[in-house]
Amino acid sequence: KNMINVLYNIFEVLSVYLGQINLVYENTYTNISGENINAAFFFDVLTDYESVLLKSEKSQKVTAIALNDIMITSTLYVKNYDEVMRILKELKLIQNMQSIPSWMENIKMFDDSKQLSIIEENNNAIKIANDNIFKAKEKISKNNEYKSILYTNGDELVRVVFEILETMLGCDLSEFDDKKKEDFLFEIDGFVFIGEIKGVNHNVKSENVSQLEVHYQGYVEDNNKDENQIKAILIMNHQKNKPLDTREPVHEKQISLADRNGSLIVETITLLKLFERYLSDDLSREECIELLKSKKGLLTI
Repeated sequence: KNMINVLYNIFEVLSVYLGQINLVYENTYTNISGENINAAFFFDVLTDYESVLLKSEKSQKVTAIALNDIMITSTLYVKNYDEVMRILKELKLIQNMQSIPSWMENIKMFDDSKQLSIIEENNNAIKIANDNIFKAKEKISKNNEYKSILYTNGDELVRVVFEILETMLGCDLSEFDDKKKEDFLFEIDGFVFIGEIKGVNHNVKSENVSQLEVHYQGYVEDNNKDENQIKAILIMNHQKNKPLDTREPVHEKQISLADRNGSLIVETITLLKLFERYLSDDLSREECIELLKSKKGLLTI
């Protein structure tokens, strides 16, 4: 009641006509469908004004008014849904309609059958679209899991790399016994792959390549195996804390060291590109295996 002048400014924004109507503080109640609803203000206009919608019960003060296409009530204190519905019905904004009996569903007239057919057809299309969206989201989620090897390390990195290797190469790493030496060891048609999987914030270091050589030599010493049938691979997510486009390339020194040792450095982004080509049937499983067997230094795709 102490801010009526401020309210006028707001009213003028809503409607030029509303800003010209006086608002008076006075408690009243308005009877709507047999129930009294309180109001704290009324509009100071003639009660026979054609835009008057509601009046208070005793004093006949205007509590709701229409201004062009805007209907305004004078702060009728509405407490619940039923009271809202009473006002809307009183203002003829909604109509009282009897509920439709269930047997009416069986009466088909006009173009009901055509419209029901359209509804069914589009509901089926919506279901198919929702199924496709669900499948696409599942696939994107799986793709993101594969791409996680660009920023993860430790067990999480190893788990996803294992899944990629098993899918792409057809190997089985479920029985691999991690003895805190090499990170993976598997055999395909008599050829042994042994290696390290690392996620680090720095670039590939000589010590990473040298550690790989230690695993290789240890396996050679402990097993009666032709050295030409063994390949050491370093799968490296280096500079994992940086976006791909800001990561430095692997230094030539480390590439040369891996080349001399006959081992192979595989960046996780390169592993993903190789896997992508496999999944798109651009490269066969045999071609992927042959790439890892024959290449030395740094794998490029």
